[in-house]
Amino acid sequence: MERLDEQPRVQPGFIYNQIDGGADQGSSFPDAFSLMNDQGCASLADCSYNQSDYTTWPSESAYARAIPYRDSTSHYFQMKDTNGIKTVKARIDSGVTTVIGIEVYHNFDRIDSFGYKYCVADTCGGDRGGHALTIVGYNDTISTHDGKGVSGLSTPGARAGASPGTRGMSYVAATNSKLSDQAGFYLVDRTGTRRR
Repeated sequence: MERLDEQPRVQPGFIYNQIDGGADQGSSFPDAFSLMNDQGCASLADCSYNQSDYTTWPSESAYARAIPYRDSTSHYFQMKDTNGIKTVKARIDSGVTTVIGIEVYHNFDRIDSFGYKYCVADTCGGDRGGHALTIVGYNDTISTHDGKGVSGLSTPGARAGASPGTRGMSYVAATNSKLSDQAGFYLVDRTGTRRR
């Protein structure tokens, strides 16, 4: 799978804990993007992450270290067909990622039982809600139950315990209205700020 260079990982609680309203009931892309535009995001090296803690806000020093990683604007593009997949692949080839929103069914929660691939053909159980994922790679030659092609995924709340990029979502699933929001989201760095 084509992968991006290893970069310091952002601390998901830095964002989530500030926008979840004190309840572990999810958040929204607009709220997360607004926070990243205003405050940036600390890395795991800046502050530890506990996925069970959704109420503790970052320390003053974590806020200070996050400021250089602010973004200026957020954007999205449609991912309803192969043109959306081509856009994701072009972004990865140029060294940047894309965030997508998915609906979570049993075959995602137990992705290890499905060859670490999230596919429309394997959809089972009820929809338990949405989840954000980052597409970090792709491979056109991997076969899935939906056909060839996999987008490599990374998620802070990964249940399967696999390392980032080893889980995948078929191209069909990434563009399917039942499993996907059918949009790719990304942020643009502020000019003159550091990149991780």
